[in-house]
Order: sequence, then structure tokens, then C-alpha cells
Amino acid sequence: MGEERFISVQELADNLESFVLVDCDTPEAYHRFHLPGAFLAPCRYWKGGGTDDGVHAIDDPALLFALLSKLGLSANSQVVGYDGWGGLNAARLGWTLERFGFQRFQVLDGGPENWYRAGLELTRKPPSPVASSFPFQGPSLESFCSMSELVKLSSTTVLWDNRSPQEWSGGRIPGATFLPWDSLLESSGLLLPREHLERLLEESGLFKTREIVIYCAGGIRAAHSYWVLKSLGYKSVRVYDGSWSEYQTSGLPVEV
Repeated sequence: MGEERFISVQELADNLESFVLVDCDTPEAYHRFHLPGAFLAPCRYWKGGGTDDGVHAIDDPALLFALLSKLGLSANSQVVGYDGWGGLNAARLGWTLERFGFQRFQVLDGGPENWYRAGLELTRKPPSPVASSFPFQGPSLESFCSMSELVKLSSTTVLWDNRSPQEWSGGRIPGATFLPWDSLLESSGLLLPREHLERLLEESGLFKTREIVIYCAGGIRAAHSYWVLKSLGYKSVRVYDGSWSEYQTSGLPVEV
């Protein structure tokens, strides 16, 4: 796919020692089993305090470095993230790393379930910490949309609400286009084939020639859809990070 934002189980298995693996699931799931050599991510949602709580994304490069200081990241590292949630948390980590200048990140397509189905090894043994040396920059605002920018979007920008049908029917940002994030996945958790993805997105009005701003409840599902669009070669894509959690308390108009 476009920028190789997703990696197959077989490709990862064939080159396992070439990657830094990050398990982006819960600690309970990680300690039950994980891919050999995988580090446990210190948080799943990468919010401002370096936790899973809050509305806005982490914005301090020193804090991000501290959180990832034991993964051995360097400028030459190739990182693969995965989780058992369709790649949501892994994509959020990838989006965060990209904002801070680290580009070499992929999500394991299908997650650990497809690794297991392929008969590949899982373990309970954690790797030894390795000191990181990558100098995080930023954060860049290229893939980030704030609420103040949201209300000034051009009429040619497509605002994509990728929440569930239930969330959509309970209220949304006026003018948004609706397509649930998991519509892009097969029942196995794998991404749909490229031609199916492109057709589905275009049928929903999400064209490569338009700027796309994505929102969900808190920027996690939006980061996954961002990663999918970038893998397909979309050039102008941003995540409204505050998403519905911020917007619904803003006093701005709501469509039902």
C-alpha cells in the first residue's frame, strides 16, 4: 500500500529481528502472551499527560522520549505496533510518533490473532530494556486539527465521522460524512483489499483530491482511519484530536 503503513504477518515473521515491536494492548493481555521481543507500550491513547486520560494528544517531546526511553529507538529503527483491537491503539502510537518526527512505523495487519492463526510463536517473556537515542522533534501540526481550525474548515474539506452508528445517531458535528472505522476491516481483523477500500471510501465521498479531517470520540479510531488513508496514498489528512469528547461540550451546533 501507498506508504506501507501496514505490515502483513508473514512479512513481519520473515524479518522479525529487524523490527522493534510494541504491544499496544492492555498489560493483562500483554502478560498473557505477546509476540517475541515485543515491548509493552506505557499507555494506549497517548494523551497530554502521557496517560490514557484527557482530551488532547501528548505534545511534549521530552515526555514522549521518557515514555519510550527503554525501547531502543534510533533513527534507523523500524517499529511495528499491534493490539487486539483492530490496530486502534497501534495506529494511535504511529500517529503520535509521526507528529514528533519518527516516520518508520507500521501496524501489524490483523494483530496478534492473525499471528496466532498462522501458527507463529507467542511468549510471556518480556525483552530486556534498551536505551533509546531518537531525538523527538515537534510536535508537527501537519496531521493535527484543533477545534479552532475545525470551525474554519474550507467548504471543500470532508469531515469524516468514523464512530459507530449508535454514536452517530446520538449527535454529530454538522456536515460530517459518516463511515464507521471498522467498515474498513474484514471479520478477521485484516484490512479489506486495497481495491475494496478505495471503492468504499470514494462511495462515501472521501476522495484523494480532497482534504480529509477525521474525528471519533477521542482521536483513537480517527488515528486508525488516518493511517489507512495514508497507506492508500491520500496526501491531505488530519485528525481532529479533541473529537466528539471536546466538541460536544463546546456549545457549538450539533446535528441529530
